[in-house]
Amino acid sequence: MTTDEQRVLDEVAGRIQAAYPNRSPDEVRHTFDTVVRDFDTARVRDFVPLLVERRVRASLEF
Repeated sequence: MTTDEQRVLDEVAGRIQAAYPNRSPDEVRHTFDTVVRDFDTARVRDFVPLLVERRVRASLEF
């Protein structure tokens, strides 16, 4: 993971936390970290932050 990708993922984590104030920060962070790990072996990294954000939001919606 590059520094740029980490920076973008940090921004995504902040947006998600702000979007779900009713969820505990620990729950949001755990969901986020789990989804990020799912993409650890992705060869093409360009869309990882976008895909992570979509999956985390989908997980937290229900």
